[in-house]
Parts: sequence; structure tokens; C-alpha cells
Amino acid sequence: MDQDLQFDQVKNKLASFARTSEAKERIVNIKPLTNIKAVESLLTQTEEAVKLLNLREHIPFAGSENIEHLLKKVEKGISLDATELETIADFLRVNLLIKRYFYKRKMLAPNLALIASDLVELTKLENEIYSKIEHGIVSDNAGYDLGRLRRKKCELKEKVKNYLSDFLKNKNYEQYLQDYIPFKKEGHWTIAVKASFKSKIAGQVISKSANGKTFYIEPAKVSNLVSQILAIEAQITLIEEQILGLLTARIFEDLQALRTNLAIINEIDFILARGQFSIDFSAKRPQLNEKQELVLHEVRHPLIQHPVPLSLSLTNQTRGLMITGPNAGGKTVSLKTVGLSILMTEIGLFLPSSKPCNIPIVKDIFITRGAS
Repeated sequence: MDQDLQFDQVKNKLASFARTSEAKERIVNIKPLTNIKAVESLLTQTEEAVKLLNLREHIPFAGSENIEHLLKKVEKGISLDATELETIADFLRVNLLIKRYFYKRKMLAPNLALIASDLVELTKLENEIYSKIEHGIVSDNAGYDLGRLRRKKCELKEKVKNYLSDFLKNKNYEQYLQDYIPFKKEGHWTIAVKASFKSKIAGQVISKSANGKTFYIEPAKVSNLVSQILAIEAQITLIEEQILGLLTARIFEDLQALRTNLAIINEIDFILARGQFSIDFSAKRPQLNEKQELVLHEVRHPLIQHPVPLSLSLTNQTRGLMITGPNAGGKTVSLKTVGLSILMTEIGLFLPSSKPCNIPIVKDIFITRGAS
């Protein structure tokens, strides 16, 4: 039915207005509701979304594309890196902004405000992450001695740089050198030495040129400095891993709350997508009935450019309608528009019509291939 009536294409169009991948997936797989109260509730949410979007205010929003993936990692006991932790903190910060925004607009959008009010405030977790993670790295003050070790590492690297520079400028070594710049070979800082003078330089041969005329030697002084750097890097890595592990464990403690927030964000995203769809199509909220009455007022097919509007009325007095006309006369489009009008309503969409239509909430729509 979805393909025959192009309902799947309408859902894809609606999904394009959603921001999160979870909301997009939900829209693509959504099934029409057949309970009139449930559909009425969806339409009321859509109406509130339209009101908010028409204010043209900035609605703080957090995309959750990577959040579910990160929560799964935490669930499996895998430590998050600094960038991933910061993503979680950013998500929590925006959650709070969303909650506050909808609270301020609760008179205009009470149902959306009620949904947003269930967002769990995890300010303590957010602050813990931000206090230890800055710009995608573990901050200097996050752990004991971390800042000091990083500064020492930088000092040693500067010593390596200065030593190599002084060595290459030293007139005593000038005749030994094949070149006057340092070379990075296999992860080592080396100097290019003529083959006949390689024994004159105290250090470790790292590699040599293809013709054997140049030997790349890491001076002993550089080797000693690099060993110190590696030892410090190991200490830094250990401290960083401990901090990342502790923060990940804190997220695990609040995992259920994070999943709750994620579900709420995706729900709000879905509602706002319906609102934006309605605005883009200048759509009107339909009226619902359980009397099997269908009244359309110049409804436009949402997937056709410059469609001919369709108006028709099927009431208790008119139980059937026969459509005749030549090929390419619009019969199929008319039938699809009727079916789509009902299905779109049952997922909470407004209809692109000149004024509110009257739509029956039905359990089944029967079609034949001849109508596709």
C-alpha cells in the first residue's frame, strides 16, 4: 500500500525535515494510527510545533547521530575518548536548554512542554566532564601531575630540536654531513652523515640511502632525550586513560537517564519535522470523524509540482464515487490523493488544502494495482 499510494515517498519527504537519524528512521517506518484520540493528539502536537516554528526563534537542539553509538560503547564497558565524552556533555547541555526553552513556551505549546519536562537534568555529570575535558583532550588540571608532565614533555622536545639545530650548525661536524637539516626516519630524528664518516658520530644508525652513500644516525644525546620523552608519554597516557575510564563509568551510572533523554529528543524532533512539513506545504489541520465521512477542500498532492487541487465529498448519503475520464486525465492522482490524505492525517500531518478537510479514521484502506 505504501508504494502504491506513494506513502513511503511522503514519509521520506517528512524524514528530510528531521535532524536526528533516529527520528528519520522512525518516520520512515511509522505506521498510521487508527485510534481517533491518538491521531487527535498527534495533530495537536503538530499544531503546537507550527506555532513555535512560525515564531522563527532559535530552538536549541542537539543532534543525536552519535549518541546512541556512544551509549552502546559505554554499555559494553568500552571507555570513551575525550572527544566522545565532550559529545555526551554537549548533548546534556543542550538537553537542559531544550527543557528551559519549552518551559518558557508552555502557554503556546503545552503538550511539547510536557514532553520536554521529562528530560532528566544531569548537570553534575555534565560539569564533571567539562571540568576534565577541554577542546577534545583531557585538560591539564584533570589529574595529578598531568600538567607538569606535559610541560616536561614539551621542554624535552624543545631540547631535541635545539640540539639537532646546534649540531647541524657546528663547524666541527660540517665535513661529516651529507645534508644540513634533520630527517625523521622510522620515528627517529636523525642527521644525514656521509658513509665514510659514520663512525665519527656517536649514535644509532637508523637507516641508510639506497646507494649506501648516506647513513641516517640518531645522535646518542637525542636517543637519551627521546627515551625520557617516551617514559613521560607512558605516564601521561596512564593518567589520561584513568580519567577517561572514570568519566565513562560515571556515564554508565546515568545510562538509563541518557537513554530517556535521547528518546525524548527524538520524539520532539519528530514533532518539529511534522510542523515544518506543514509550514512548507501551507497545510491545514484536518478535522477527524468516525462517521466514515470524507470531505476534501482543494487538496494538493504533496509529491507533484503544480498539482490540480482535488475537492470531493463522501458522506453518509454518498457512499461511493465513480471517477471517469480519458487516459492521463488525473484519475489515478485523484485516487492517490484521497488515500494519502487519510494516511497523512493518521501519522499527524496537516494536509495541503485550502481549508480544513474532514477525514475519517479508518482501520484499512483497500486498493488494487489498477489504482497504482
